[in-house]
Amino acid sequence: MLNHRVVSQEVVEVIHEHQGRVFVWTVDDAARLQQVYALGVDGIASNTPELFQQLPSQIWESVAPEGECETK
Repeated sequence: MLNHRVVSQEVVEVIHEHQGRVFVWTVDDAARLQQVYALGVDGIASNTPELFQQLPSQIWESVAPEGECETK
């Protein structure tokens, strides 16, 4: 698990090349949440879960199992 301030595209790629998974913490800003998601991380922790509601619906559709994605 990495602090979101140190994660980068290169870090994500290297860890994934070695079959690792990348989880970041603590993302409490909507813009940074979208940036970190775009890097291809495997999970994001936040003290502000309502930020996830601000993500575009296409993101939810790409990560939620079919029929379990509810966007409003």
